[in-house]
Amino acid sequence: MSPSFAGIIDVFFVMSAFLITSLLLQEHRDQDTINMRKFYSRRGIRLLPSAYLCILAWLVVTVLFARERLGTLLAESAAAVTYLYEIFFPVGLGALDPTLVEHLSIDQFWSLAVEEFYLVIAVTVLVCIRKRWMVQLAVGMAVLATWIGWQRWTGTPGPVPIPADPADANPGAAWPQPAVAVATRLPDVGGGAGGDQRRIPDPLPAALRKWLPRIGIVGFVVAAVTMLLASPFLNDLAGRVGLPYPYVPMAPPSRFEGTDGVYWINFGHTLTALAFIPPMLCMARYKDWYANRALSWEAAAVPGTHVLHGLRVAHAGVLRGARPPRRQRVPR
Repeated sequence: MSPSFAGIIDVFFVMSAFLITSLLLQEHRDQDTINMRKFYSRRGIRLLPSAYLCILAWLVVTVLFARERLGTLLAESAAAVTYLYEIFFPVGLGALDPTLVEHLSIDQFWSLAVEEFYLVIAVTVLVCIRKRWMVQLAVGMAVLATWIGWQRWTGTPGPVPIPADPADANPGAAWPQPAVAVATRLPDVGGGAGGDQRRIPDPLPAALRKWLPRIGIVGFVVAAVTMLLASPFLNDLAGRVGLPYPYVPMAPPSRFEGTDGVYWINFGHTLTALAFIPPMLCMARYKDWYANRALSWEAAAVPGTHVLHGLRVAHAGVLRGARPPRRQRVPR
């Protein structure tokens, strides 16, 4: 119905990077350090059990019912457990090898692989705080985001140009979708940590309380509209009732054919990530914002709370099993 809804992945990456970076900065403010061991252990215990269970289930199903896919699945599994899935099986691989894509089974692991690049944030934030390089980090990430956004706009698919012969193409050379999401998240949070004068005051002053919610709504609308621009369904529906629709094709028919015009992939991912920054700030710093009240609706919050509680309980058992036994204190 709307292939451009793929931009929701960029929204997820913006939120994930915002939360991870904010928690790291808060931990450093509270404890004057960042405990790397706890950070990585929390990530591993939260993600690895479910990931390994998913891979194991697919292996069993493939062996029993679809052995012709086993070779591809083993390659996928090796890439998934090492968090390199997006390198070896990137999004858009179908344009280079349609046959291989037909045999992919766990292609959802590309997003998990990309997200785990955020693990670099912990080390980066700690080093930059200690060296007082947060402003330089913010500037560098802003430059990186601008450069990747320009490369996308000009139609450059990755750092290595795609050759004329598809057989010689390197599928791992494409720009990952969330690259701009990471780059656009760090300048805001990292720049804010560069010094007290750059931090958003708490509580918010009257001017920010007035304008931040409005800017957040604009950003939310822009992100939502962008994710619907390449919808053939909505374009056809608007045409039937005689209404104009700003339809933009998702992508050219083939990456190896010279095509003119603007496509959604030239700007969609970048614009969605940028537009969602103000809403993310509103969610984090303005508790009475309209979207926060909607997401706190009891009818929707209660089921989600029960699901999250169940997941916490399940992972708590794994966590307790992974911890070394506490030493018993001997009374004097």
